[in-house]
Amino acid sequence: MCDMDNTSNTTNPPAVRGHVGIAHHSGEPLAPDDPRVAFLRAAQTAQAVVGTVERTDEQRPTPCAGWTVTDLVRHVVAVFDRVVAAPSGADLAAMPTMASVEVGTAADAIGDRLPAIHAAWEDPARLEQLIEAPWGPTPGGVCLQVWAGELLMHTWDLSVSIGVSVDWPEPDVSMALEGSIASLPPERPAAEIPFDDAVAIADDAPTIERLVAWVGRNPADPIRV
Repeated sequence: MCDMDNTSNTTNPPAVRGHVGIAHHSGEPLAPDDPRVAFLRAAQTAQAVVGTVERTDEQRPTPCAGWTVTDLVRHVVAVFDRVVAAPSGADLAAMPTMASVEVGTAADAIGDRLPAIHAAWEDPARLEQLIEAPWGPTPGGVCLQVWAGELLMHTWDLSVSIGVSVDWPEPDVSMALEGSIASLPPERPAAEIPFDDAVAIADDAPTIERLVAWVGRNPADPIRV
C-alpha cells in the first residue's frame, strides 16, 4: 500500500504499448473459493506484468504519489515476502516495504518466492490461523484475500504506469472489490487510513477500475507525481 496525496500533480500515462495475457494455473485442485487460488492468480498476474517492465520504465511516475516504477516493483516483491513469512509468526509490520531487488530480475524473484508460499500455506489449517497482520490479528485466509487485492491494485498501478493492458482474473477482482467496500469507508481521514477517499465511477465500469477507484485511484487520470 502507498500513501496517496490529493495535492500531487498529475501527468498523463504512456500510450498503451502492448497486452499481457495470463494463462492462469493453480496446481493441485482446490475449491474455487479457496483464498489460496485467488492469491495465486493475483500473483501470476503481478509476475507477468512485472516481467514486461523495461529499463526505460524504471523512473516513470505511478499512481502511488512519490513512487517510481522501481519503487512499486520492489514493493510488490515485498508483498510476497510478507506472505511467505506470515504463518511463521514473523513481525510483518517490521519487514521492509520494498524488497532489495533489481527491476530486471524482479519477475524471477517473484517466481523464486512462489514455492516458499506454497509450502507456507499448504496446510489448510493456515487459513484459520490468526496472523499478526499490520492491521491487527486476522485469520490467514482473510489475510490472503487482502494480499490478493493489494497485488491486483498494485499490478493495475504498474500497468497504467508502463502502458500495458492486462487480462484481469475474474471473479478475483470482484471478490477484492467486495472486500474493499466492506473494509474501507468511502471517506478516509489521512491520519488513520493510507488511501485517498473513494473516487466516484460508473457502476458499469470495468471491475478492475471500480476496485482501484474505491481505494482512491482515479482511472481517468491515474498518474501522481
